[in-house]
Amino acid sequence: MYNPMMLHSDSVDVNALLQAILRDIKRASATGGISEALSASPEAFTVKLTGVDAAFTREITGSGFIIDKNQEDGKTQKDGKTTYVIATAAHVANGIQQRGQITTADGITHAVTNIVKPKADADGTVTDVAFVSFTVASGGPDYSIIKLTTAEVGDKIVVTGFTKDTDGAYTQSTGSIVATDEKSLSKENYTGQTIVSNARVKAGYSGSANFEQIGGVWYANGLTSLRVQTKSGDEFSGAVSTRDIAALYHELTGDAVAVKTSKQIAAETASNSSLIALTTMMGDPQFSKPDAQVSSVINTNALVESIYAAIIAASPSA
Repeated sequence: MYNPMMLHSDSVDVNALLQAILRDIKRASATGGISEALSASPEAFTVKLTGVDAAFTREITGSGFIIDKNQEDGKTQKDGKTTYVIATAAHVANGIQQRGQITTADGITHAVTNIVKPKADADGTVTDVAFVSFTVASGGPDYSIIKLTTAEVGDKIVVTGFTKDTDGAYTQSTGSIVATDEKSLSKENYTGQTIVSNARVKAGYSGSANFEQIGGVWYANGLTSLRVQTKSGDEFSGAVSTRDIAALYHELTGDAVAVKTSKQIAAETASNSSLIALTTMMGDPQFSKPDAQVSSVINTNALVESIYAAIIAASPSA
Protein backbone atom coordinates (compact mmCIF):
# COMPACT_ATOMS: atom_id res chain seq x y z
CA MET A 1 0.00 0.00 0.00
CA TYR A 2 1.02 3.65 -0.25
CA ASN A 3 3.23 5.50 2.18
CA PRO A 4 1.34 8.62 3.35
CA MET A 5 4.63 10.36 4.08
CA MET A 6 5.37 10.38 0.34
CA LEU A 7 2.23 12.36 -0.50
CA HIS A 8 3.61 15.72 0.59
CA SER A 9 5.85 16.23 -2.42
CA ASP A 10 5.53 19.54 -4.27
CA SER A 11 5.52 17.63 -7.55
CA VAL A 12 3.51 14.41 -7.76
CA ASP A 13 2.82 12.40 -10.89
CA VAL A 14 -0.97 12.36 -10.50
CA ASN A 15 -1.48 9.94 -13.37
CA ALA A 16 0.88 7.37 -11.85
CA LEU A 17 -0.78 7.71 -8.46
CA LEU A 18 -4.27 7.32 -9.87
CA GLN A 19 -3.22 4.32 -11.92
CA ALA A 20 -2.06 2.74 -8.67
CA ILE A 21 -5.39 3.65 -7.09
CA LEU A 22 -7.20 2.11 -10.06
CA ARG A 23 -5.37 -1.17 -9.43
CA ASP A 24 -6.71 -1.12 -5.87
CA ILE A 25 -10.20 -0.36 -7.16
CA LYS A 26 -10.02 -3.37 -9.47
CA ARG A 27 -8.83 -5.52 -6.58
CA ALA A 28 -11.73 -4.32 -4.44
CA SER A 29 -14.13 -4.99 -7.30
CA ALA A 30 -12.81 -8.53 -7.69
CA THR A 31 -13.53 -9.20 -4.02
CA GLY A 32 -17.03 -7.76 -4.14
CA GLY A 33 -16.12 -4.24 -3.05
CA ILE A 34 -18.02 -2.40 -5.79
CA SER A 35 -21.79 -2.22 -5.37
CA GLU A 36 -23.97 -3.93 -7.93
CA ALA A 37 -26.45 -2.24 -10.22
CA LEU A 38 -29.74 -1.38 -8.59
CA SER A 39 -32.33 -4.13 -8.77
CA ALA A 40 -35.45 -3.19 -10.69
CA SER A 41 -37.97 -5.47 -8.99
CA PRO A 42 -38.31 -8.51 -6.73
CA GLU A 43 -39.85 -10.20 -9.78
CA ALA A 44 -36.36 -10.68 -11.25
CA PHE A 45 -35.50 -13.08 -8.40
CA THR A 46 -38.88 -14.81 -8.04
CA VAL A 47 -39.85 -18.04 -9.80
CA LYS A 48 -43.03 -20.06 -10.11
CA LEU A 49 -42.88 -23.72 -9.18
CA THR A 50 -45.45 -26.15 -10.54
CA GLY A 51 -45.94 -29.88 -10.43
CA VAL A 52 -48.47 -32.62 -9.80
CA ASP A 53 -49.14 -34.18 -6.43
CA ALA A 54 -48.08 -37.75 -5.70
CA ALA A 55 -51.55 -39.08 -6.55
CA PHE A 56 -51.48 -37.27 -9.92
CA THR A 57 -54.83 -35.69 -9.07
CA ARG A 58 -54.10 -31.97 -8.90
CA GLU A 59 -51.56 -29.36 -9.94
CA ILE A 60 -49.46 -27.74 -7.24
CA THR A 61 -48.41 -24.10 -7.54
CA GLY A 62 -45.82 -22.46 -5.34
CA SER A 63 -43.05 -19.88 -5.46
CA GLY A 64 -39.35 -19.61 -4.80
CA PHE A 65 -36.36 -17.31 -5.23
CA ILE A 66 -32.91 -17.69 -6.79
CA ILE A 67 -30.14 -17.75 -4.19
CA ASP A 68 -27.15 -19.29 -5.94
CA LYS A 69 -25.66 -20.52 -9.19
CA ASN A 70 -22.87 -22.94 -9.99
CA GLN A 71 -21.07 -22.99 -13.32
CA GLU A 72 -20.00 -26.38 -14.60
CA ASP A 73 -17.12 -26.34 -17.09
CA GLY A 74 -17.12 -29.16 -19.62
CA LYS A 75 -14.33 -30.27 -21.91
CA THR A 76 -14.69 -27.07 -23.90
CA GLN A 77 -16.10 -23.67 -23.02
CA LYS A 78 -19.16 -24.22 -25.21
CA ASP A 79 -20.11 -27.24 -23.08
CA GLY A 80 -20.25 -25.19 -19.88
CA LYS A 81 -23.62 -25.15 -18.12
CA THR A 82 -24.99 -23.09 -15.24
CA THR A 83 -27.05 -24.65 -12.49
CA TYR A 84 -29.30 -22.27 -10.56
CA VAL A 85 -30.51 -23.03 -7.04
CA ILE A 86 -33.95 -21.99 -5.86
CA ALA A 87 -34.91 -21.69 -2.20
CA THR A 88 -38.52 -22.66 -1.57
CA ALA A 89 -40.71 -24.14 1.15
CA ALA A 90 -40.30 -27.85 1.88
CA HIS A 91 -44.05 -28.33 1.55
CA VAL A 92 -43.89 -26.84 -1.96
CA ALA A 93 -40.99 -29.11 -2.90
CA ASN A 94 -43.02 -32.08 -1.65
CA GLY A 95 -45.84 -31.11 -3.99
CA ILE A 96 -43.82 -30.67 -7.19
CA GLN A 97 -41.80 -33.88 -7.15
CA GLN A 98 -43.87 -35.16 -10.07
CA ARG A 99 -43.38 -33.24 -13.32
CA GLY A 100 -41.68 -30.38 -11.50
CA GLN A 101 -41.12 -27.20 -13.47
CA ILE A 102 -39.69 -23.77 -12.74
CA THR A 103 -40.83 -20.65 -14.61
CA THR A 104 -38.49 -17.67 -14.41
CA ALA A 105 -39.38 -13.98 -14.75
CA ASP A 106 -38.68 -14.04 -18.49
CA GLY A 107 -41.46 -16.60 -18.99
CA ILE A 108 -39.11 -19.49 -19.79
CA THR A 109 -40.01 -22.85 -18.22
CA HIS A 110 -37.20 -25.08 -16.97
CA ALA A 111 -37.33 -28.70 -15.84
CA VAL A 112 -36.48 -29.36 -12.19
CA THR A 113 -33.16 -31.22 -12.13
CA ASN A 114 -32.73 -31.74 -8.40
CA ILE A 115 -34.59 -31.35 -5.10
CA VAL A 116 -32.83 -31.34 -1.72
CA LYS A 117 -34.87 -31.31 1.50
CA PRO A 118 -33.97 -31.62 5.18
CA LYS A 119 -34.86 -34.84 6.94
CA ALA A 120 -37.37 -34.80 9.75
CA ASP A 121 -36.10 -34.86 13.31
CA ALA A 122 -36.95 -37.72 15.65
CA ASP A 123 -40.11 -35.91 16.76
CA GLY A 124 -41.29 -35.59 13.15
CA THR A 125 -40.60 -31.88 12.82
CA VAL A 126 -38.66 -30.35 9.92
CA THR A 127 -37.63 -26.84 8.87
CA ASP A 128 -39.88 -25.70 6.02
CA VAL A 129 -37.07 -25.06 3.53
CA ALA A 130 -35.94 -26.93 0.42
CA PHE A 131 -33.60 -26.27 -2.49
CA VAL A 132 -34.62 -26.94 -6.08
CA SER A 133 -32.29 -26.71 -9.09
CA PHE A 134 -32.54 -26.13 -12.82
CA THR A 135 -29.84 -25.98 -15.47
CA VAL A 136 -29.23 -23.49 -18.30
CA ALA A 137 -27.12 -24.44 -21.29
CA SER A 138 -24.05 -22.43 -22.29
CA GLY A 139 -25.10 -19.16 -23.90
CA GLY A 140 -28.53 -19.29 -22.23
CA PRO A 141 -30.16 -16.55 -20.15
CA ASP A 142 -28.43 -15.17 -17.07
CA TYR A 143 -30.64 -14.81 -13.99
CA SER A 144 -30.33 -12.48 -10.99
CA ILE A 145 -29.38 -13.92 -7.62
CA ILE A 146 -30.80 -12.42 -4.45
CA LYS A 147 -28.58 -11.61 -1.47
CA LEU A 148 -29.68 -12.44 2.05
CA THR A 149 -30.05 -10.10 5.01
CA THR A 150 -31.47 -10.43 8.50
CA ALA A 151 -34.91 -9.13 9.41
CA GLU A 152 -35.62 -6.47 12.00
CA VAL A 153 -38.95 -5.33 13.41
CA GLY A 154 -40.26 -2.44 11.33
CA ASP A 155 -38.52 -3.45 8.09
CA LYS A 156 -40.72 -2.66 5.08
CA ILE A 157 -41.09 -5.75 2.89
CA VAL A 158 -42.66 -7.03 -0.31
CA VAL A 159 -43.92 -10.62 -0.48
CA THR A 160 -44.39 -12.08 -3.96
CA GLY A 161 -45.94 -15.15 -5.48
CA PHE A 162 -48.10 -16.89 -8.04
CA THR A 163 -51.65 -17.86 -7.09
CA LYS A 164 -54.38 -19.81 -8.83
CA ASP A 165 -56.93 -17.03 -8.34
CA THR A 166 -54.75 -14.87 -10.62
CA ASP A 167 -54.27 -17.66 -13.18
CA GLY A 168 -50.73 -18.07 -11.96
CA ALA A 169 -49.76 -14.44 -12.63
CA TYR A 170 -47.04 -12.71 -10.60
CA THR A 171 -48.48 -10.66 -7.74
CA GLN A 172 -47.06 -9.00 -4.64
CA SER A 173 -48.15 -7.80 -1.24
CA THR A 174 -46.54 -5.15 0.96
CA GLY A 175 -46.20 -4.94 4.71
CA SER A 176 -43.68 -4.74 7.52
CA ILE A 177 -41.98 -7.10 9.96
CA VAL A 178 -43.78 -7.30 13.30
CA ALA A 179 -41.72 -10.05 15.00
CA THR A 180 -38.40 -11.72 14.27
CA ASP A 181 -37.94 -14.56 16.74
CA GLU A 182 -41.22 -16.39 17.09
CA LYS A 183 -41.48 -20.14 17.43
CA SER A 184 -42.95 -21.87 14.41
CA LEU A 185 -46.71 -21.29 14.27
CA SER A 186 -47.37 -24.06 11.75
CA LYS A 187 -49.70 -26.94 12.58
CA GLU A 188 -47.82 -29.22 10.17
CA ASN A 189 -44.73 -29.96 12.26
CA TYR A 190 -42.52 -27.38 10.57
CA THR A 191 -39.91 -25.76 12.76
CA GLY A 192 -37.41 -22.93 12.54
CA GLN A 193 -37.23 -19.32 13.59
CA THR A 194 -40.33 -17.57 12.28
CA ILE A 195 -40.29 -14.01 10.92
CA VAL A 196 -43.82 -12.58 11.14
CA SER A 197 -45.08 -9.75 8.95
CA ASN A 198 -48.45 -8.12 8.39
CA ALA A 199 -48.25 -8.58 4.62
CA ARG A 200 -51.31 -10.38 3.30
CA VAL A 201 -50.41 -13.64 1.57
CA LYS A 202 -52.32 -16.26 -0.40
CA ALA A 203 -51.89 -19.90 -1.28
CA GLY A 204 -49.20 -19.96 -3.94
CA TYR A 205 -46.95 -17.46 -2.16
CA SER A 206 -45.37 -20.29 -0.17
CA GLY A 207 -41.63 -20.51 -0.79
CA SER A 208 -41.13 -16.95 -1.96
CA ALA A 209 -39.09 -14.34 -0.13
CA ASN A 210 -39.74 -11.41 2.11
CA PHE A 211 -37.99 -8.82 -0.07
CA GLU A 212 -36.44 -5.75 1.55
CA GLN A 213 -34.81 -2.82 -0.21
CA ILE A 214 -31.61 -1.40 1.31
CA GLY A 215 -29.78 1.39 -0.46
CA GLY A 216 -31.72 0.78 -3.65
CA VAL A 217 -30.80 -2.92 -3.79
CA TRP A 218 -33.20 -5.77 -3.06
CA TYR A 219 -32.40 -8.39 -0.40
CA ALA A 220 -34.35 -11.34 1.02
CA ASN A 221 -34.87 -11.45 4.78
CA GLY A 222 -37.10 -14.53 5.06
CA LEU A 223 -38.78 -17.41 3.20
CA THR A 224 -42.58 -17.48 3.20
CA SER A 225 -43.75 -20.62 4.96
CA LEU A 226 -47.29 -20.19 6.26
CA ARG A 227 -50.27 -17.97 6.78
CA VAL A 228 -51.31 -16.96 10.29
CA GLN A 229 -54.91 -15.90 10.88
CA THR A 230 -55.75 -13.81 13.93
CA LYS A 231 -59.05 -13.82 15.81
CA SER A 232 -59.95 -10.54 14.13
CA GLY A 233 -59.61 -12.21 10.74
CA ASP A 234 -56.35 -10.57 9.71
CA GLU A 235 -53.80 -12.79 8.03
CA PHE A 236 -50.11 -12.52 8.77
CA SER A 237 -47.21 -14.04 6.90
CA GLY A 238 -44.85 -16.40 8.69
CA ALA A 239 -41.38 -16.84 7.16
CA VAL A 240 -38.29 -18.91 7.92
CA SER A 241 -35.27 -16.77 8.84
CA THR A 242 -32.40 -16.34 6.40
CA ARG A 243 -29.97 -17.66 9.00
CA ASP A 244 -31.89 -20.96 9.03
CA ILE A 245 -31.91 -20.95 5.23
CA ALA A 246 -28.14 -20.38 5.01
CA ALA A 247 -27.40 -23.02 7.65
CA LEU A 248 -29.54 -25.60 5.88
CA TYR A 249 -28.05 -24.75 2.49
CA HIS A 250 -24.55 -25.39 3.79
CA GLU A 251 -25.62 -28.55 5.60
CA LEU A 252 -27.48 -30.06 2.62
CA THR A 253 -25.29 -28.98 -0.29
CA GLY A 254 -21.89 -28.11 1.14
CA ASP A 255 -22.11 -24.67 -0.50
CA ALA A 256 -22.41 -21.38 1.36
CA VAL A 257 -24.44 -18.19 1.01
CA ALA A 258 -23.77 -15.13 3.12
CA VAL A 259 -26.30 -13.45 5.41
CA LYS A 260 -25.49 -9.82 6.24
CA THR A 261 -27.16 -7.48 8.69
CA SER A 262 -28.47 -4.11 7.53
CA LYS A 263 -25.61 -2.44 9.46
CA GLN A 264 -23.03 -4.48 7.54
CA ILE A 265 -24.70 -3.59 4.25
CA ALA A 266 -24.83 0.10 5.17
CA ALA A 267 -21.11 0.08 6.05
CA GLU A 268 -20.24 -1.57 2.75
CA THR A 269 -22.41 0.91 0.86
CA ALA A 270 -20.53 3.82 2.47
CA SER A 271 -17.21 2.32 1.41
CA ASN A 272 -18.50 1.56 -2.07
CA SER A 273 -19.53 5.19 -2.55
CA SER A 274 -15.90 6.23 -2.10
CA LEU A 275 -14.77 3.72 -4.70
CA ILE A 276 -17.47 4.78 -7.14
CA ALA A 277 -16.43 8.41 -6.71
CA LEU A 278 -12.84 7.46 -7.48
CA THR A 279 -13.78 5.53 -10.62
CA THR A 280 -15.78 8.55 -11.77
CA MET A 281 -12.76 10.76 -11.11
CA MET A 282 -10.61 8.43 -13.23
CA GLY A 283 -12.81 9.29 -16.20
CA ASP A 284 -12.00 12.99 -15.92
CA PRO A 285 -9.68 14.06 -18.80
CA GLN A 286 -7.38 15.99 -16.48
CA PHE A 287 -6.32 12.71 -14.86
CA SER A 288 -5.55 10.90 -18.12
CA LYS A 289 -2.66 13.12 -19.23
CA PRO A 290 0.75 11.43 -18.79
CA ASP A 291 2.38 14.75 -17.80
CA ALA A 292 -0.26 15.68 -15.24
CA GLN A 293 1.39 17.46 -12.32
CA VAL A 294 0.33 18.80 -8.95
CA SER A 295 0.38 22.35 -10.27
CA SER A 296 -2.22 21.50 -12.95
CA VAL A 297 -4.99 20.90 -10.42
CA ILE A 298 -6.24 23.30 -7.77
CA ASN A 299 -4.74 22.28 -4.47
CA THR A 300 -3.87 18.86 -5.86
CA ASN A 301 -1.64 17.96 -2.96
CA ALA A 302 -4.68 18.09 -0.66
CA LEU A 303 -6.74 16.29 -3.31
CA VAL A 304 -4.22 13.46 -3.53
CA GLU A 305 -4.23 13.09 0.23
CA SER A 306 -8.05 12.93 0.28
CA ILE A 307 -7.98 10.29 -2.47
CA TYR A 308 -5.42 8.34 -0.50
CA ALA A 309 -7.58 8.50 2.63
CA ALA A 310 -10.66 7.39 0.68
CA ILE A 311 -8.96 4.44 -0.95
CA ILE A 312 -7.46 3.27 2.33
CA ALA A 313 -10.87 3.50 4.01
CA ALA A 314 -12.67 1.73 1.19
CA SER A 315 -10.21 -1.00 0.24
CA PRO A 316 -9.85 -4.39 1.91
CA SER A 317 -6.67 -4.83 3.94
CA ALA A 318 -3.63 -5.58 1.84
